[in-house]
Amino acid sequence: MFNAAVTDRTAGTLAIDLDILGDRGADPQLAPTPLAGRVHTYTHANCNHANGHSHGHGLITPNGNSANGHYATKTDSLLPLPNGSSEGCSDASSRSRTPSSTSSSVSVAAPAKTAIMAFKDPTSVYRALVASGEQKCAMPWHTCFSLGVSAGAYIAIGGLLSIVVAGGLSADSKGNAVPVGVGLVKFAAGAVFPVGLMLVVMTGSELCTGNMQNVLFALLGGTGSGSAGRRVTWRDAANNLFWSYVGNLAGSLLVAYFFAYLTDTVTAEPWKTYTHTLALGKLVPHWGRLFLKAVMCNVLVGLAIWFSAAAEDVVGKVLGIWWPIFTFVACGYEHSIANMFFIPIAMLNSAPGLAGKTFIGADDFIAHNLLPVTVGNFIGTALLNAVFYYAAYGWTNPWAAATTTPAAAAASAATAAPTKPADTASSGRP
Repeated sequence: MFNAAVTDRTAGTLAIDLDILGDRGADPQLAPTPLAGRVHTYTHANCNHANGHSHGHGLITPNGNSANGHYATKTDSLLPLPNGSSEGCSDASSRSRTPSSTSSSVSVAAPAKTAIMAFKDPTSVYRALVASGEQKCAMPWHTCFSLGVSAGAYIAIGGLLSIVVAGGLSADSKGNAVPVGVGLVKFAAGAVFPVGLMLVVMTGSELCTGNMQNVLFALLGGTGSGSAGRRVTWRDAANNLFWSYVGNLAGSLLVAYFFAYLTDTVTAEPWKTYTHTLALGKLVPHWGRLFLKAVMCNVLVGLAIWFSAAAEDVVGKVLGIWWPIFTFVACGYEHSIANMFFIPIAMLNSAPGLAGKTFIGADDFIAHNLLPVTVGNFIGTALLNAVFYYAAYGWTNPWAAATTTPAAAAASAATAAPTKPADTASSGRP
């Protein structure tokens, strides 16, 4: 309930002294604590008071909301009408009274707004990926394999799309080179390829190169609270990586044969020549270059998984996936699962092999690409992602307690101890 009195009508303003007596009325959420104050000066310049009414929005509660549901700011206050009623009130009552002698001059401010974060902080992302790794390691082999097939198929679809777009830019229908910048071709390939990982993440499929990061997080930082009800072991991790890898290979080959080759999607020019060029560029006799490209590739794949886990909505996940995957494709880094599609489709298109061979054999595919790239993918995500982020967000220093000095321990205990209220009787204060 209010006590209100007009104290200033000069210069087109209306100032009021209010005593908010803490009358709850019918609203149980209103705090019973009395609040006295002076309402912020209200200007008449933009209001029509020809009818003798003042402009108000109802009863102000201590939390800054008005009783009739309007949002209360400094000027959203109850201004009494000359006859003692108020304008804008719903079920709240107010009466003009003699100003209280206990009123003080304060301003009623709007409540602070709470910021809403659209992404998780890094520690929360790490914990989410640990939980994901524990769940993956508890998965039955047949589930892991079937989801691995779908993941391999989705990555192959992204690869097929990149061939169609980038290959169509680089040559004409007769296979003759078109004067288009190499950077534009790489940009086009990188821009569309990420659709594969987007499909993987949104469907919960099992991509081996992404699992390399998550199962290692579970191995290093797991607590045993996952689906298995125990700590993840190396055998659990190896089981997940093996079946997802085999499933990825099966899914990639299925798309390459049934949906790229038999449909003649990439068997005509200029895409046939583009698949030859792309595959031959990936077959390297020496492991060094392939290994380093594979290391950085899976660092970026791991970051795409990290960004996706950090995002709280679908748009954020899509953008988080797109940038790292675009980067690795445009830079020409090596991804083992993607190569399970790129090289076999070139083999189906009768691409010539290394050292004058008439075709690319399975031995060349495995020895000169798949094996070194797989090893590089694992090392990249293990050393440069999983171990680093575990050290940053999951590792507890076992020597921290032993190195704490007695003085530091005492200071920490004093800080943590609760503060006792002052004894008012001994201090002489009321």
